Order: sequence, then structure tokens, then C-alpha cells
Amino acid sequence: MADFYTLLTNAGIAYETACKAAGVPIKLAQISVGDGNGAVYNPDATAKALKREVWRGPLNALFQDEKNPSWLLAEVTIPPEVGGWYVREAGLWTDTGVLYAIVKYPESFKPVLATSGSGKEFYIRSIFETSNAALVTLLIDDTVVKATRAWVTGYVADELAKLDAKQSVRVVSTANIALSGAQQIDGFAVVAGQRVLVTGQAESRGNGIYVVANGAWSRASDADNSAKVTPGLTVMVEEGTAFGDSLWALVTNGPISLGSTALVFEMLVGRTGIKAGTYKSLTVDKYGRATAGTNPTTLAESGILDAPTKEDMKSALAAKVSKAGDIMTGPLIASAGVRSKKGVPTNDASDMGYAFGVDGDSGLFATEGTLPQSGSELLLMSDSTELARFGAAKSTILNAVLPGATTPTAAPETNDTKLANTAFVQNAVDAASAKKLALSGGQMTGMLIGKVGTGGPGNPNRCGFVFDADTGLFSSGDGQIELFADGDMLMRKHTSGALQILKGVRAPKGPPNQSDSSSVSGYSFAEDGDTGMFAEGGIPQAGSDIVFRVDNIEAGRIKAVMKSSGKNGWARLLNGQIMQWCEFTVTHVPGVAVPWTIAYPTSFRTATFQPILGLGSGIGPHFPAYSVEGSSYSGASGFVYSNDTGMRIYRLWAIGE
Repeated sequence: MADFYTLLTNAGIAYETACKAAGVPIKLAQISVGDGNGAVYNPDATAKALKREVWRGPLNALFQDEKNPSWLLAEVTIPPEVGGWYVREAGLWTDTGVLYAIVKYPESFKPVLATSGSGKEFYIRSIFETSNAALVTLLIDDTVVKATRAWVTGYVADELAKLDAKQSVRVVSTANIALSGAQQIDGFAVVAGQRVLVTGQAESRGNGIYVVANGAWSRASDADNSAKVTPGLTVMVEEGTAFGDSLWALVTNGPISLGSTALVFEMLVGRTGIKAGTYKSLTVDKYGRATAGTNPTTLAESGILDAPTKEDMKSALAAKVSKAGDIMTGPLIASAGVRSKKGVPTNDASDMGYAFGVDGDSGLFATEGTLPQSGSELLLMSDSTELARFGAAKSTILNAVLPGATTPTAAPETNDTKLANTAFVQNAVDAASAKKLALSGGQMTGMLIGKVGTGGPGNPNRCGFVFDADTGLFSSGDGQIELFADGDMLMRKHTSGALQILKGVRAPKGPPNQSDSSSVSGYSFAEDGDTGMFAEGGIPQAGSDIVFRVDNIEAGRIKAVMKSSGKNGWARLLNGQIMQWCEFTVTHVPGVAVPWTIAYPTSFRTATFQPILGLGSGIGPHFPAYSVEGSSYSGASGFVYSNDTGMRIYRLWAIGE
């Protein structure tokens, strides 16, 4: 035990237990000091009072230790006007007068001015541990208790922490960050001990003022509970590329529950990111601050929408054709009554129309009089060469692509140089399409013949479908079809014959036995692969079993070997068990139990059940008796008894696994 200590008394523990049971707090009111009756001693938990009390007064303070929540610290200041004795013991008293805790105190003299020539205040601090410090309360008479300097300092700090104005932070974080370790924020590296305003967490209830640590950050002491984080909280930011020297405020309305309420901070005063200068266009936020500025140079940038832009003018002019040098796209449509200048394609002054070439010999012209009239013709000319002529009764078009071809189109089924109109082309396409098989839904008549293949011996040229040089579906004769793969015939169907499977059929592995799926293969009849006939042991071989399963439950089993004869033999049952039978003879001795022994036709592997012995034939039935006394995997033995003499036949049946 330590030289000096504080411990709870038995009476104090009983008082504490009663308070917990009743759900009421533990109330401590006073502290007393004593001189130990003139000597130092070791107090124990049985004490109900000090050995000799010299002074008693109210406690100044009682609070939990910051690092050890189960520790309580009790403080008292003994005034200078009392003393003249030694302090060797102290006690903490409940409001009901129970000695709750007793203290062994280092021997100290408390002087008093009247008798000692000097006086001083005497400060005592006692630390003791309780099972639930949160239940302990202090009854204080504010008119009597003196406050210690530490208590006053802590009280003032707590009250200041409740004010809206907080101690400044180094930087502010506006993005979601990990609240742990040193890191870069707004262009500055923060290190352990520095304060940071956090405003951009994905879960905004995590926003607030934090102290940087090498591990997890903690909330600053002036903003670590709901009483200290209130609407209107303000804090200055000292540094930062974007937000240095700015003032921020908490704009969340009350009530606020720290850790649950979403906290929203906004900058009240500070940099907006706009460089100093003159701007024609400004963006102003709700606080009246200019947050953006531009100097537009175009109508669109200025927001003017009712005036044509430079691009509008370009588009409008681009839609016009220059008088010289441009190429027009699209049709040229003349209005009613418009006549072009005279053309000279035929040196006929009466030819009038539209001249497209500068020289006047390319265009559309009318050949009769000064105006087109009944009976006149229209000529299409290029470099004075007639390309086409349109008259009231006929039309002639010379085809530059098919020299000599003219219109109208010849009659259907005609094969000449005349142009084909849409009707002729459609008829030709329909006739050709009628001889083709549609990609979907069509029905083919006649024989479908594949290319020449080499599917198998004696393969003719008209063979069938060839997928590779030696793989395909072939017909080597009338009424016969053969399936080949890699030159091997897999299946064959003869005329009016059964389908022949020429190669061994193996189904893919299924999962009827999940614990040994790698060694199970066979035929799976259900989609889930656990119903069918399977061979255990991978590839079926000598000694393997054929197992029938339904929904992964074994329904039957056939072993690789079965044999039987009239007198001796064995067979596998569908459940996998073995049934054996055998016959033997015994020569009886009247009145004597004759032993017999027999070996089974085959040996059981894992189990044998009680054999059954039956009487066959032989001498007359004069009270015969027989029994099976022993049985093993390989045979059985027993005794037979009779009053007869002679030979009898016995038969034995045995079932096992």
C-alpha cells in the first residue's frame, strides 16, 4: 500500500450501495481533519470517525479526474485564523453524517497567527476511487466555501467557452477530410496541437472546431459539447491560400445537439477570390459581397439577346449567293413572269429560257416563238449540245452512263439497252427474291446440298453440311445420314433402322455429390445436376459403382460385378448391399451336435448381418435342430443336431455390405 492514501470506509460503501439501489445520488457535504491523537497511524475501512478531529468545514470542490473518470478529487482550504495543530488524518462526510472516506495525510503543521507567530491558508486535496463517480454530488454553501485558483481558472474557461466568439483557428477545411493525422489544408500543413475549423464533412454533424493530433482529432475544449456550440458561433481563420483572414459563423438554428445536429458554417467576412480591379459584370452573394466579376466582350457574354450577333450576320450572308464566283446548292426557282436573257445555243434569236453558263449556251430553252406555247418544246442544252428534249407528245433523254439508252422503259422480261424505271426494277427484284429463301420463316423445297467435304470413307461430293474439313453432317446414300467429328463417325441412321451411337456417350460432370464432385460423372436428368445416373470414381472402370440419385439422395446402387449359380452365389441389391447364398451338407451322428463351417462366395467389405440357415433335404425329419453361432465378413459357422444318422443338405443366406 502507498505511504499516503484515501479509501472508502465500510460505512461509506454501504451508503453508496443504498444510494444506487434507491437511484439517488451520493451527497458529500463536509471534510474534517485530525491530528491522529498525536501520532501517525494507518486508517482502515472499519473507521467511523477520525481518531481526534481538530477541524471540520465544507468542501470547496469535488470533481472527476480528466484522465481517470472513476477518480474523485476533493479540495478544501482551511482558513488562516484556525490552526496550531498537526494534520495527520482527514475524513469526507455525507450529508447524513456518515464517514464516507478516510485519508492518511502526510504529517503537516497548520500554524495560527495568535500562537505561532505566523498564519497561512492550508490547502488539502484528496483523491479517491469510487465505482460510479458520476453518481457523486457535492453540497456546497456558497457563503462559506472558498474557491481555489485552479477552480476559478477552470470556471472562467468553461464560461468563456460558452460564448459565441471562439479562439481563432489556423485554417478552415471546406472539403470532406479524414479527421486524423497531420495533413495539408488550404495550402498549409497543419500539425499536432493546432486548431482547425471543419465545415465540409460528408456528414455535416461532424463539422466543428478540432485540435490536430497525430492520431484521431478531438473537438476543441471550447467547442466540445452542446452548451459551447450555439447558433451564431463565430471564429476567425488565421491562414490559408483561399480563406486566410476570414470570419466564419455557425448558421444552424437551435436547439443543437453536438454530434447529432447538422452543423452549417458560412464565411461572413473574407476573401471572395476576385482580384482587385474594375469589372462590368458582378455576382453578389446574400451578404452583399461580390463573389465573381467579368468584363464581357460580346453581346452573348453581356446577356443582350435582342440584337444580331456577328455569327448571326455571317449565317445570314452565307445563305446568299454572290453575283460572281460562288457555287449555288439546291434548286433555283424563278418567280412568275421571270424571263432570262436570250440564249444562243442554236443561233436562233427566238430561243428564250434560262442560261446557266456565262456564254449562254448551257441552260433550259423554249424553241417556239418568244413565249412557250402549245406545241413548243423545251430543250436542255450543255455547251450547245442537246441533252434532252421535252415536247407535248414525247420526251427524249440521252443517257451519258448507258450510251444509246432511252426512255420509256421496255416491257417486263425485256433485256435491252433501255433505261429501267422503278416498276421494271421492282418486278425484276420480286422475281429474283421469289427464288430465294427468307432469313426467317421461309420454307425450302428440294434438297439442300453443302460443299464438298471429307467427312468419312466413301464420302461423295453431294454430302451435306461440312463445318470443318473432316467434321459435319453427311448423307452417303439415300435414306442414310451420318454425323462425323474429326473424321470419326459418331452417329448413323439407316433407312427404316434404329439410330446407331458408334462412340461412347459421356454426359458432363454434374454436382450430385458436392463433397466429391471432381470424381463424379454421368447423366444428369434435372437442370440442377443432382438427379440422374452417375459413375463414382471419375471414368467408369473395374470396381466402380453406378449410383442413381434423385435430388442428391441415393436411390439405388449397382456394383461393377455380380455373379450367381444355383447353389452358391451373390448379387448386389439396388441399395448397394450384398446378398449371398450357399449350400453345404452335414453327416449327422445321432444325438450329437455336429459343427459346421462355410466360406461365403465373396467377402463382405464393411458389415455383415445375422445369417439365416435353412434345412434343405436329406434323411427323414427326426427332430433336427440347427443354429448359426458365428459370422464374419468371409464366412459363418454353427452346429446341427438330429437323432438320425445320415446326410442332410443345408442352405445359408447372408446380407451385408
